[in-house]
Order: sequence, then C-alpha cells, then structure tokens
Amino acid sequence: MPDIPSDVWLSIGSAIGAALLLFVTRAVVDWMKDRRALEREREARAARRNDEDRIRHLSSQLEILTELQKAVDEFGRTAAMMSNANRRAYKDTGEWKKNVYGHELDQRAHQSERRTLLLGAQVDNAEVRRLLKEMQHWWWGVPLAATREESENAFAQVQRVGALLNERVGLTLRQLHTGVRT
Repeated sequence: MPDIPSDVWLSIGSAIGAALLLFVTRAVVDWMKDRRALEREREARAARRNDEDRIRHLSSQLEILTELQKAVDEFGRTAAMMSNANRRAYKDTGEWKKNVYGHELDQRAHQSERRTLLLGAQVDNAEVRRLLKEMQHWWWGVPLAATREESENAFAQVQRVGALLNERVGLTLRQLHTGVRT
C-alpha cells in the first residue's frame, strides 16, 4: 500500500466526518419536522372531531327542542281536555269530584306526559327543564284537585307556564340556530 500522508487522511476523515455530521443533522431536522407535522395533523383531526361532535350535539338539541315544543303543545291540549271533562261532570252533577276519564283521554294524558318527560330530560337548557317541571306540577293539579277552583287555577297555571316554556324553547332554538351558547 502506498504511503498516504497524514494530512490527506485528515482531510479525508474531516470530509467523511462532515458528511456524517451533515447526514445526522439532516436526519434529526427531518425527524423534528415530521414530528411537528404529525402533531399538527393530530391536532387538526382532534379539532375536526370536536367540531363534528359539537355540530351533532347542536343538531340533536335542535331536534329535541322542536319535538319538545310539539309535546308541550299536546300536553297543554290534554290538560284542556281534562279541564273540560271536569267542568262537564261538575255541570251535570253539581258536585266536584276527582274525575275518572275515559280510556282514550287517560291514554292520551299518559302518553303526552311521558313524551314531555323523556324529551325534557334530554334538553341542555336548565331554564327549559325548570319551566317544564313547573308545567308538569300544575298539570297534575287539573285532574287531582280537591275543588273546582283548585282545578281551574291549576289549568290557568298550565297555560301560563306553557306560554313561558314555549317562549323559552323558541329563544333557545333561535340561539342554537345563530350559534349562541345557551
């Protein structure tokens, strides 16, 4: 083997060392860029999932509140039917008593109460839930009142609270449509 001077070996070694250092540095820089890109992608996917979840939740609340409005309307109509049946029975007999309603009205009352309970439990808005609970309280006063005055007062309260509830549900729906958190 020919004798190669040490300064040439030093130059070759320096060149190889610089190339290795450049290769390692480039690999580390690429790895850091890839890691940051992966983190950004992961964050973007999480943000997209959060947006999709929020949209699904808002859509669900819109649907529930719309159905609740219909259920509350039916609930109020059922209270009106019970109140009318009570008045007719009082007019016919001259005596106030807790009325036994026909099967159809009894079933309708049960179904409308159950539907408002189920939908109300799914509503996020605390004020809507509070008003619904108050309406349900007064609703029971219509068939269970001990006197005619108590029953008529309960029915008047069902109407009053029902109107407030309908107003609040409408406001909540408008807020959800415009993206304002309730």
